[in-house]
Amino acid sequence: MSVEDYEAVAARVEQQWDFLVPWCQILQPRVHHHYDSSTELYEWEVSEIELRVVMPRRRGIHDEHEKDEATFCRQFRAVREAMALLIAVHHVDYLAYSHLMMEYCGVSVGDYGDELDDAPIASEFVVDLDVGAKEVDGAVTDDLARQCGTDHRLHPSEEYLETLKKIAALDDKLKPGESGVEVDVAVKLRCTRWSSVRDCSIASILLDVAKSEKEIAAQWKEFNEKSEEQDVPEGELRCKFVLKPMHADLRPVYLNLEVMQAFEHLFANSVCFSQIVMAMAYERGDAEDELVSKPAYAGLPKMTLQ
Repeated sequence: MSVEDYEAVAARVEQQWDFLVPWCQILQPRVHHHYDSSTELYEWEVSEIELRVVMPRRRGIHDEHEKDEATFCRQFRAVREAMALLIAVHHVDYLAYSHLMMEYCGVSVGDYGDELDDAPIASEFVVDLDVGAKEVDGAVTDDLARQCGTDHRLHPSEEYLETLKKIAALDDKLKPGESGVEVDVAVKLRCTRWSSVRDCSIASILLDVAKSEKEIAAQWKEFNEKSEEQDVPEGELRCKFVLKPMHADLRPVYLNLEVMQAFEHLFANSVCFSQIVMAMAYERGDAEDELVSKPAYAGLPKMTLQ
C-alpha cells in the first residue's frame, strides 16, 4: 500500500471508527503479536500475524493475594468484549480492523521499509488464561468456559451492546428484510505448564481443558434448547466465541506416566489439538511405571497423527 493510500485509509478509519479506540485501549496491554518468518523453500503463502491475548487472572503466578471476584469479572468481561468487538470490525471492514490493531493495539507489521504488507493480521486469538474449575465464594467457576460459554451472551455490558450497534450500522452487507449475522470469534487456548496458578501437573491441566470443552458444549446445548430466538434480528450483529483446537506447548515438561496417560485419555475422547510442541525427554520412574509408560511413549507420535 502506498503512503497516499495508507493516509487515505487512516483518515477514513479515524473518522468512522473512532468509537472503538477505548476498546482498543483495553486490549492493548494484553495483546501480543507473533509472526513466523520461517518459510519452506517452495511455500509461497504468507503466514498471518498471530494475536496472543493474556486474559485477566484472579492471581498472577507470582502474586500472593487474589483479586476480589467482582474486580476480576469486570476486567475479564471488558477484555472479552473488546476482543469480540474488534472481530466484528474485521467482519465489516478489514482495513479498519488492521488500522485499529496497528495504531491502538500495538500490533506491528514490521519496521519502516520492511513491513509485512502481504501478511494479514489474524482474525482469531490465541488466549492465555487460568484453566481448570475452581471454587469461588461457594460456587464452581471455569475461566475457559467463561470465555467461550454462554456468559458472554447472557451478561453483556450496555457499553458493549451500544458499540456493537454502531458497528452493525456501518455494515453494508446487512440487508433489509434479512436476518442479521452471527460473527464467530475464534479463540485457541495456548496450554503450557503455567496455564494454572495452582500447584498441579501439566497432565492435570490438559485434563482440565478437556473438562472445560465439555462444559462449554453443555452450556450451549442447554441455551439453544431454551432459547426462543435462534436467528439474529434484522440489521444486527451478534458475536459468539468459538473454541478452536488447543495449542499445547510442553517443551519445559518431561514426559512421564501421568502425562502419557493424560494424552491417551484425551485422544480416546476425541480432544483435538492444533499443535503439540514437546521435548521428547523421558522421565524415568520405577520399574512398574516403565512397563506401562514406555509403550505409550513410543506410541505418542502415532497417536498425534491419527
